[in-house]
Amino acid sequence: MKQEYLLLDEQEKNEISKYKPEGVQTKLYSVENGKCWYVEFSIEGENIDSARWLSEVDDYVRNSFKLTVLQNDSSKYFNNRLYPLMSSFEREYSGAV
Repeated sequence: MKQEYLLLDEQEKNEISKYKPEGVQTKLYSVENGKCWYVEFSIEGENIDSARWLSEVDDYVRNSFKLTVLQNDSSKYFNNRLYPLMSSFEREYSGAV
């Protein structure tokens, strides 16, 4: 699973490069001929534990930096697991009121 974020500020690049969440790999990439760069946080596996770890990373990064989300696999994981439950709930209880 991975999370990717696009950023513009060089100072934020230095700050985010220091953020090393345990068990999560961090890679920084420059965009060729551009002033922006992106960071990738990744973790092995596609399971509830991996999704929770990356969700915590996502919360920290979104609250600490000005960025654009490029990819959010933790959100995708939870959406894929919850959608069938919500859909079933809506179908069963839509006329119960």
